[in-house]
Amino acid sequence: MTLRIRRRRFGQIAIATAATTALSGFAQRAFAQRGGPILYGVTLDSTGENLIIQALNLATGNILPINIQRRIEPGERISAFTAISGRFAIATGPRMALPGRRLGRRSRIISSTTEEIPEPQGLDNDAAFESLLNTNDNNLLSIISLNQGTPPFRFANVDRRSGRVNFLSDVDLLPNRRYSNLCQSPRGTTYGTSLGPDTGPVLVQFDFANRSIITGKARILPIAPLSYNKNLLVNDVADLALSPSNQLFALADPTYEGTNSLFIVNTQTGEMTFLRKFAVQKITFTR
Repeated sequence: MTLRIRRRRFGQIAIATAATTALSGFAQRAFAQRGGPILYGVTLDSTGENLIIQALNLATGNILPINIQRRIEPGERISAFTAISGRFAIATGPRMALPGRRLGRRSRIISSTTEEIPEPQGLDNDAAFESLLNTNDNNLLSIISLNQGTPPFRFANVDRRSGRVNFLSDVDLLPNRRYSNLCQSPRGTTYGTSLGPDTGPVLVQFDFANRSIITGKARILPIAPLSYNKNLLVNDVADLALSPSNQLFALADPTYEGTNSLFIVNTQTGEMTFLRKFAVQKITFTR
């Protein structure tokens, strides 16, 4: 397969939509008079079961909560989030198993509309989608953990019609590192993070276009360690997202406040600049 992938709270408008609504278009129309790019985040309501999507207008700070009438089950966690063809895909993974207890539900991908995504085919019980990316050429690319969110990790494509998970052999992820947070620019550059046992998260580029001359495989290019207030991060960010104008955003809680915040990321130095609180678990832009 060829991949061209180079607690101040603003006023909220409570609007419930039918599950068949094209969510990206809905929020775009709602914010049309205010302008500014819209960043989407996914989280859970107070019950810890019902999924909610938050549409954040980056120009005005206004947030539009959207009830998508989807839920997760006990034993599941939100593990990835991406926009596909006027809707969203939310991946879940099994929570870590306690001694003597079985894992919860197997990993799956939930559609934000009634157009369901089939159950994954080809995943072991402990495997989980740790990142999802709908690429510029409309492939659903994923990084998958093979053992409950811990290394080793592998790249895979997911067939949205059959649910078949096809692991890719043309990129090697180091067996002792955690890889996640895929995002892609309009120009085709694909970023993510890499986290090792003795290092904090590093911003990396997955280069599928300029492959290794020796192996013919895609290259993983380290860019810079992620930092905030001149301090290197210890834990990984919750997610990365690239805006239509090629601005990289990170969702993280580097000061351990218990609530995620949104940061602008310098793609040359890895330095993160605080933008605002954003109490969601994953983020994405629509195309």
